[in-house]
Amino acid sequence: MQFSPNGYMRTGICLFFLILLTISSDALRAQTAPATTANSKEIRTLLNANNFDAAYKLAKAVVKDAPNSAEAQYWFGAAAGRKAQQASMFTALGYAKELKAAFIKASELNPKHIEARMALMQFHLAAPGIAGGDKAEAQELAKQIDALDPVWGIRARTMLKFSAKDQAGAISELLAGLQKYPANPSLLSMAVGSLEQAQRLPEAVKAVTAAIAASPDDLQVRYQFVKVSALTGNQLENSLAMVDGLLALNPAPADISVAGMHLRRGQILHRLGRKAEGIDAAKRAVAIEPKNEAIKKALAELQKT
Repeated sequence: MQFSPNGYMRTGICLFFLILLTISSDALRAQTAPATTANSKEIRTLLNANNFDAAYKLAKAVVKDAPNSAEAQYWFGAAAGRKAQQASMFTALGYAKELKAAFIKASELNPKHIEARMALMQFHLAAPGIAGGDKAEAQELAKQIDALDPVWGIRARTMLKFSAKDQAGAISELLAGLQKYPANPSLLSMAVGSLEQAQRLPEAVKAVTAAIAASPDDLQVRYQFVKVSALTGNQLENSLAMVDGLLALNPAPADISVAGMHLRRGQILHRLGRKAEGIDAAKRAVAIEPKNEAIKKALAELQKT
């Protein structure tokens, strides 16, 4: 087979965006930086609603007006990454350059901006050298992240192991982290998603059970408990009450997908034998995020059974 530099580059860039931005909608919300300004909050809202064009346009205007703001640079990088997901190869390369430059600038402007360093580390892990990736630089950034915060250090080492195709090692890193920080929302979200992919759901049940015991009122912890219940059938009635409570909050939690909550509610109802209600709840999730293929697939599975 003939080697194609462009094909290799495209594959690497797509892998980067997959790792950084589409681990899952839940993980994305758990890993992005706090939004403290009105503009950053709007950009984040637009990204969570999959309105990438508007988010990128706003982020570009904001960073032009405030080029020395680490927060503005970070959210511009995040928006550029989302735009690249929809772009052709050559256009995606342009967005990738913007993304990398923005995260570097954010790290320079605020050396304690861990999210920017993490995003930059993940870029170096996944992007091929021809597109600017550097695995040695990723290793160095992981050390810097660990020095800034031990929980983020666990997450960085986890991503290094995933990049090296060491799924078991990555999961072990996360589970060891949860032994120290059982209710940490970001570690819990990553662990649940990883255990789901590895089809190790009994361990996910154990993780969320420990987390809810340690921090029963944490909204992210409650959502992860609901998610695992929907996947496994564990404590369905308790989880239904939890997700109904989350959906009743006004405003809705910024870090939890409303569509995701409706989907999990639908899956729980379906498991409880309330199949028509479950399908209606999943349809509502699709209506909220009509471009989310994972939610549409989950609805189709409920409709089959």
